[in-house]
Parts: sequence; structure tokens; C-alpha cells
Amino acid sequence: MAEAKVTFSHGEETYYKSLNKALDEASSGDTVTLCRSADIGNVEHTITEGVTFVGGEYTVSGTSSTYFENYGTIVSGKFESIRIYNVGSVSGGEFSILYNYGTVTRGKFETINCYEGSSLSGPVILSDVLDYQGSCSIDLSLAVFDRVRGYLYSAIYESLPISSLNLPEGYAVTVGGNVVSELPALGIGIIESHSHTFETFYDSTHHWSVCDCGNTTDKAEHSEFEYTDNGDGTHDYVCSICRYVAIDNEKHTAVTNSYDCICEAPVIAVIDGTLGSKATATDDDINALVNQLKAYINNGATTIIVTGEKPAMIEVDGFAISAIGAAIYSLSGSEIYDENNPYNGTIDPDPSGRYGNSRL
Repeated sequence: MAEAKVTFSHGEETYYKSLNKALDEASSGDTVTLCRSADIGNVEHTITEGVTFVGGEYTVSGTSSTYFENYGTIVSGKFESIRIYNVGSVSGGEFSILYNYGTVTRGKFETINCYEGSSLSGPVILSDVLDYQGSCSIDLSLAVFDRVRGYLYSAIYESLPISSLNLPEGYAVTVGGNVVSELPALGIGIIESHSHTFETFYDSTHHWSVCDCGNTTDKAEHSEFEYTDNGDGTHDYVCSICRYVAIDNEKHTAVTNSYDCICEAPVIAVIDGTLGSKATATDDDINALVNQLKAYINNGATTIIVTGEKPAMIEVDGFAISAIGAAIYSLSGSEIYDENNPYNGTIDPDPSGRYGNSRL
């Protein structure tokens, strides 16, 4: 039974007893198809440039010292034990070990060594070892790791950025059990499953996230902002996603027709000047008002509005004054408070009268 056939570019088919003979007869534009599994021993075989090899479900086997060189295209077949030197292209097949100097876009590999100028991409399956031998293009975004993990070797004298490998989502490289973003020169790492833990970074215009494995999200502009109350009469204007502070320590300012600041902090305090429709206030009422004023001041209020038609009054030194006026003077301007009083001078009463708006 023939071991292989050649389909020549002009359409003629010829069967050969040995794979080696079929490969010798084929030239550019021809296709060599394996008809049964072949044990080639120690005999070197070569697929010449422009020749397509179709192994199908059959196996090419030999010894670990057997050389099988490809300058054409391998689309399928199983290669056991033998060393495949790929200078052309591989778009399918299963390989014990492949030395890649050309292009690989599909296939299953126990070990693949990628040399300078080569490329590896597409839905490849890696079972054991990926050896980075030189400056080459590796895109593993569609790769599958048959044994969950694989070994990554770097044979170059400089560190290898893991991001350059474009690992599929959910994978990272570890060294000594720790996720790394770079593989040290001549280093050995393990490609294994990994759950991202991102840390957010930002500048004045953008934010992004970086995982310890080196995976980085795309930069996005700050587009969603919010105000946050600092609790000291000021607020910050921050990005709601990354917390970048665009404006910091801005003083509270009341929004038109509102008693609150834009950050929703109360900056205009409202006090009932009638004390619940009382005609006469007591010393306890004044103390309560003083404490209320202190609370407003401490919470960043900038204006106090006193409401009511007829204020509650209290007699002070023989004069009847409004309870709120007495409380304001008692808190911020009375002689009974010494100069170290933190509230001295914090409130300026409305100069138009004893009762109404006051500014802090």
C-alpha cells in the first residue's frame, strides 16, 4: 500500500511507497497527502517551498534525533517524537516538538520553540513548553492550554514583557508562585489560570487599571464627575470612577433657589425666629439657639435665614431684643467670651436690624 501520494499542480495524482519519495518528487504548487501512518526512522525528510503537506489523521513517527524540515505548508497530520523545523508555515497538525523559524497559525504542540523573526498566533493548543528564543511575534489571545498550565522559557538576555504575549483572558505568568509582568532574562515561568486584581491609576485627563500580571485596561477619559462634601465647609469635584480630584477644597456655595450647596451640603441654615410662636424666650432657649448655631457653623453653613413674623423676645440689661439676636451676640460678639473663643467673629448680624439674614 502506498504511503503517500502527490497531487501535482496540473491535476495528476501519483502514489508512492514512501513518504520520502513523494516529498522528493513534489515541487512548488503540489500537494503531498499521507495515505497511512509512516515510521521514517532516522531518515531526514524535507517539505520544499511551495509544497503543501496534508497528513490528515495519520502519524509520522521516528526518533528524537530525526529531522523533518518544512519550507512549505503543513495543514494537518500527527508528528510523534521527531523534530520539526518549520521555516515555512504551519496551519494545523499535532507536534511533539516544533522549532519555529516561520509562521504558525494553528496546531497542537507539546513543545514549541520560537526563534527570531518567527510568529505564533491563532487558536493554537499548547500542552507543555513555549520557549522564547529570540525577538519574534507571539499572540496567544486565542490559545488554549491543554493542561491548564504551560512552561514559558526565555532564552534571551533581557526581560520579556508578558503583555507582548497577549495572553488570553484569565491567564498570567507566575514565577515562584507570584504573578509577574515581566519574565527575567533566561527565566522560567508558568502560564496558568489567573483572576485579575486591578489597581486604578489616573492622570489629569484619563484613568485606567493595571493588574499585577501586566494586563492593562484601555485608557478612558474622565467623563463622570460628582461633588463630595469634605465636612469642613468645602467640597471636592471628583471623577466618580477613579476618584481623581479635579477641583479640591472649593468653598460651599448655595445653589439658586435652594438652601443646599451643589454638593448637597446644607450651606444656608434656617432658624425659626419665633421659637414655635413664643412671645418671650428663656435663657434655656438662648442656650439651645447657641448650640444650634454652633452646629450650623461646624457643618459649613455660610448663611442663616431667620423666619417668622414676630420674633421671640428676651430682656437683656433692660432692653428687649430678639432671641436669635441675643444668641448671635452671645456666640460671636459678647464680652463674656474671651478672644480664644473659636466662634468670636464668625457671624456678622444683618446691619439693617436685630432680626433677619446673617452672614458667617
